[in-house]
Amino acid sequence: MMSIKYVATILCCVVGLTAAPLMAADSPNAEYEQDGRRCLPISHIDRIEIIDDETLRFHMRGGQDYINRLPHRCAGLKSRGTFMHATSTQNYCDLDTITQLDTTIGMRLGSCPLGKFEVYREMEKTQ
Repeated sequence: MMSIKYVATILCCVVGLTAAPLMAADSPNAEYEQDGRRCLPISHIDRIEIIDDETLRFHMRGGQDYINRLPHRCAGLKSRGTFMHATSTQNYCDLDTITQLDTTIGMRLGSCPLGKFEVYREMEKTQ
């Protein structure tokens, strides 16, 4: 039987949905590293955008967004558009894994590790 935390984490990760805070606030694991972070608290994430098969953008509530460049291409991630993340730490951390979901057949597909979280900076428009 699925635990409530497990189901809540899956709901937070379905791309395009805005989830309410389902987990506890900050964690001591959310430490800073120079211009990025090792971990992001799930309760601070507004939504996750899949940019391509190697890049995720974490839109944060009321703050800085982060980019996560996966260390390896996660084939089919962009086209499927849905993944899950199971954790007991209430964070997304580098080296955690995400698992692709095929919602049409209800199957879990391959898993891919996350990379480090880098501060998102929009490219300046040149004229």
